[in-house]
Amino acid sequence: MIAQLIFSTLLLLYFLGFGFLFQKIFPKINSSISFVILNGMIGVGLLSFLLAFFIPLNFTYEAILILISILSLIYHRKEVQKYVKELRNISRYFYIFSFLGLLVATTYPFILDHFGYYIPTIKWLDFAGFVKGLSNLEWVLAQNSFWHILQAAVNESLDVYYRLNISLFIVFNLYVFDKKCYKLLFFNTLFLFFLNSPSPDLPVFVITILLINEYLNQKGKVSDYLFYSTILVVIKPISIFLLIFFLIEYLKNKEYRFLKDKNILLIIFFTFLFCCKGIIVSSNPLFPISFSSIENLQWSSPKSMYDISKLNGKFIPLKDSFTFEEVMKMNSFEYLYAILFQNAVRSIILLFIIGFTLLTTIISFFYKKSTIQLLIFCCWIKLFAMLFLSPQFRFLLDILVIDVVLILSIFNHKTYFQFSKGISFLGVFAVSLFILFPNLGRLSSNSIRSFSYQKKIELKQLLQPGTYREIPTLEKKIGNILYNYPTNYPLIYNSPVPAISTSTLNSYLIYNGYPQQIDSLNVKNGFYFVQMNENERKKITEFLMQEQKKQAN
Repeated sequence: MIAQLIFSTLLLLYFLGFGFLFQKIFPKINSSISFVILNGMIGVGLLSFLLAFFIPLNFTYEAILILISILSLIYHRKEVQKYVKELRNISRYFYIFSFLGLLVATTYPFILDHFGYYIPTIKWLDFAGFVKGLSNLEWVLAQNSFWHILQAAVNESLDVYYRLNISLFIVFNLYVFDKKCYKLLFFNTLFLFFLNSPSPDLPVFVITILLINEYLNQKGKVSDYLFYSTILVVIKPISIFLLIFFLIEYLKNKEYRFLKDKNILLIIFFTFLFCCKGIIVSSNPLFPISFSSIENLQWSSPKSMYDISKLNGKFIPLKDSFTFEEVMKMNSFEYLYAILFQNAVRSIILLFIIGFTLLTTIISFFYKKSTIQLLIFCCWIKLFAMLFLSPQFRFLLDILVIDVVLILSIFNHKTYFQFSKGISFLGVFAVSLFILFPNLGRLSSNSIRSFSYQKKIELKQLLQPGTYREIPTLEKKIGNILYNYPTNYPLIYNSPVPAISTSTLNSYLIYNGYPQQIDSLNVKNGFYFVQMNENERKKITEFLMQEQKKQAN
């Protein structure tokens, strides 16, 4: 924890330095230190996004950025002194929430995507930047979230424990206490679950809350909000519904008349980078949507991979309650019924989100404010879309977040406002206990599997965050790829790149194909897909059977 406190403090100063540099480029919704730091995060992310096309985001790159930030802090030292003075007068509750957040952030990661998606993505960015046809090697790694690009820009120097999210947690609390929006402290209880992993869910929640709270209270230029909602999309594309909301507001206000609006140019630039990134890593500017795939590039992924991804998207929400075959046999009505009523705790959470959104909709009609009604309408668009595409409750949590923000804005009761800090502290304290000592109130591991991987806090974590040791690997070869195979673990996690795990080899059997290096001498030049012959299929199958026997023994 002590080590993480030092790293988090340095990270906040680092982003503050870049925030000063980008304050004349990015919009200024709010002049508080929280938005300066947030703009610094976006600025570093933008630089890294651009340069990842050409260079790896390694230690040398990070060292250059650190030097730039130091020079910026020296140049803007008066502003730094002003913000430091303001922090001296901040509420003691800010430090209490930050302390509990840091304590939770030192626990061992338990979100499954941390091991199969987040860390492997960051490792590849450190190693080579964006890689052609990475989707052919490991489908999920082609997503390359903006948040992971940002994490890759600091993980070899200022954030070696991959705890970027705790810095954002502190930024959120800085905003709340600076603006005295204490009712928003309620969200800290939710945020605690995302502090020990570089999960892109947390920045989606935080930025969504800040945007809606600012827009409902003071509005301003809609293109400013349109810019930040574009950042949400490059962090997590399924957040596009908030972009739709602000786009409608933008058109309603007729801001398109101002053709020289720099925010629109920034949005076009981010969109261009996003599409180019998709083309490089998967030959698809809108990955993983299949219709936009460019099929005549050397590193294109075949249509069958998109079809299988679609089937997996249908199966994953029900994987803990039904077999793959059972899910595939369901018609639309049976599938929706299973999602809503036969999926244990997941069904309860989904029904709660739907019910709460319905309640917010009813209240909004009585409140008769068109902005809120439009926002609720956009929430319903996403809700229905995700129910039929991939109804995982974690994809709908941002809708619940918006519902709560709207309810808090409508029922701005003085009693809750007066006691909000104390009530939020009790909630954060209770959730912290659950995460620090999971056996005190463990949820059924059969219902939400990630919780079964929680580990109680250990004394050594008061010095540094819990991190799992590097997985032992063996060198293997498939065609012209010499790869690292993680032994006794089904996911890649922190294996040296290139790495191929048991689960990935299984997916090659399903795809009936496997990747090959474009340049057999340089893995950084990317991968293309080749069909699997019977001899190769037999070798992979036999190897997987041997590994299965080893694990059984």
